[in-house]
Amino acid sequence: MRDFGVDDNRSDHDSNLSEIMHLVDMQFGITSEGWNTETARLYAIDIAMLVLRRNVLVLAEVDRQTLTYQLQEARTLVVGGRDRELGFLQAALESHLNLARGPQERRLWLAAIDALLPNPYRAALVSTKNALCEDTDALAEFSNLLRDRLLARLGEGSLNSEPGDTLFLTA
Repeated sequence: MRDFGVDDNRSDHDSNLSEIMHLVDMQFGITSEGWNTETARLYAIDIAMLVLRRNVLVLAEVDRQTLTYQLQEARTLVVGGRDRELGFLQAALESHLNLARGPQERRLWLAAIDALLPNPYRAALVSTKNALCEDTDALAEFSNLLRDRLLARLGEGSLNSEPGDTLFLTA
C-alpha cells in the first residue's frame, strides 16, 4: 500500500504549481499562498470529475456512478484530513481499470487514479497534463475551466490558511 501521508516537499510545491499555471495559461504573479497539499489534492480530484463530466457517455451508468462516488469519497477524505485512506480508494479504482472495455474507458479510470497519486502536488500536475491531452475542439475552453478551478482552489486555500478569530459577537 502506498503512503498517502502529507508530503509537503517545497520543490514539488513551487515547481509543480508553476508548471500547472503555465499549462492553463495563468498569469504569473497570482499568489500561491493557498497552494498546499489539500488544495493540490482537491484540484486533482476536481480535474478527474471534470474529465468524467466531459466524457460521461463513454462509461456505462453503473461505472459512471461508481467513479463519481469514489471521487466524491476521495474529496470527503481529503477535507476530513484522512489522506492516508486514499490508498484504499486508489486500489478500488485500479480494480475497475482492469475491467475497462476500451481505451476511452481506461482513460477515465486513469484520470481518477492520477488524482490519487501519493504526492498531491504530483497528482495535480499529472492530472492537468493528462486532461489537456484530450483531442477536443474545445481545448481552450477546457483550459479556461481548469484555470478557473485552480484560481478557486488557490483562493479557498488562502482563506483556509488565515488564522481564525476567537472573538465572538454576543447580542
